[in-house]
Amino acid sequence: MRNSMTKFFYLVLLPAVLTITIPQSASATPMEFLTNGHFYEIVYLGPTDGPLQSWDAAKIATEALGGYLATVTSAAEQSFLEGLPHFSGAYWAGGRDMTEGVWLWETGPEAGTQFWSGGSGGSTTLPDNYANWFTGEPNNSGNEDYLTWNISSGGAGWNDVGLSNSAMRGYIVEFNQNPIPEPTTMLLLGTGLVGVAGAARRRKKKQA
Repeated sequence: MRNSMTKFFYLVLLPAVLTITIPQSASATPMEFLTNGHFYEIVYLGPTDGPLQSWDAAKIATEALGGYLATVTSAAEQSFLEGLPHFSGAYWAGGRDMTEGVWLWETGPEAGTQFWSGGSGGSTTLPDNYANWFTGEPNNSGNEDYLTWNISSGGAGWNDVGLSNSAMRGYIVEFNQNPIPEPTTMLLLGTGLVGVAGAARRRKKKQA
């Protein structure tokens, strides 16, 4: 019995503990914005992921990850996002104006909060008084009601587009807390599993 439990530890439990304590690559790890303690990741899906070319599909995808489409409420947060690993392109963010000219954050803690009033000549609104539209945006050209966050070598800014757009390259996901468990937490979990295995071994030995 002892030999079998020893094999179980080395062949199953120990590799599992080592695996779950190794962090993922930097490009796939959400990064923390220290000002609000939230974590963010720019998820690049490429130009051919048809189902995620819509804002609705991206919203569902972020929620399945345990987060939501990002809300950008300050210049500091915008600057932080620009520094994350990314590919150039347009990414879905958490705003839209289902009533024309009334731009609301529709996701996360800010859901229902207005951040912009009007079109390209409009203005920011309380409580954040922040927006980062490209010049001439939002222009509602062709009934554009959804917010995109765009970045390239020429800079970053916001644009309004329709519900589905073949130019989308992915989405920005925001988490209220780290979605990846800390290595120490996972190590404790692994230690607990080893303890459970040891207790089971002792019970079987007594029964024998």
